[in-house]
Amino acid sequence: MPWSFYNSNGKLIDGVIDGSITNAKLADDAVGADELAENAVVDASIASGALIAFSKLANLTDGNILVGNGSNVPTSVNPTGDVDIANDGTISLNSTAISGFDAKTSVADADTLLIGDSAASNALKKMTKANLVAGLGGANFKVGSFYVDSHSIGDNPRVESGLGFTPKAVIFLATQPVTAGESSIGFDDGTTAVCIENAHAQAAGSWEVWTDRSIRVVHSSGNTFNGEITALASGQFSVTWSTVGSPSGRIYILYLAMG
Repeated sequence: MPWSFYNSNGKLIDGVIDGSITNAKLADDAVGADELAENAVVDASIASGALIAFSKLANLTDGNILVGNGSNVPTSVNPTGDVDIANDGTISLNSTAISGFDAKTSVADADTLLIGDSAASNALKKMTKANLVAGLGGANFKVGSFYVDSHSIGDNPRVESGLGFTPKAVIFLATQPVTAGESSIGFDDGTTAVCIENAHAQAAGSWEVWTDRSIRVVHSSGNTFNGEITALASGQFSVTWSTVGSPSGRIYILYLAMG
């Protein structure tokens, strides 16, 4: 049956008295979308802890993201340019991402390169060209020379420093100038030392091969200078000398150090 309402003067009131319907008088879910006025639900109407499920949002196109547009309105867009994003959140670099960069024809030691770090799930890290070259163990060379006198041959070892890198191997060319046949060519990596020696002083036009030293200069029959690397260290190598018999004079050594 219909309800009738009267005011304090006993006058019939058409409708419902303001504030007469309280929350306790409403059944659960009694107010639906049809009972709400347009724009009646505003931000203040929603509890801060409402935890509205993402499924309640409008559909978002596969691979798109929400971005504020020029009018500050959230808008569905597909990322373009240097990167792309997959529907599982994976971000990838497009194959043409670096094609528009300025070109550079030479690389300085301080220049940085991007490298995937296998020890950190292949995360991109930056590395200088100098560190990259050092890690690869190549592209370092030093040409130099020194000499040894017969009277100072016992000052061992002879340390050649200032290379700028740790050498891995050294090539030696040794000779006593203006003396027929006194020369050798050797190779040394600190573990294996070999050389070929001009043995003219023992037999004209002959050469000998040695596998226990990288420098051997025959001054005269039975009198030789001998040398080999006994240490490779940061920026230097050490040559330990010995003699057979009583060689005299000064021998000069040219070298190519590689690291």
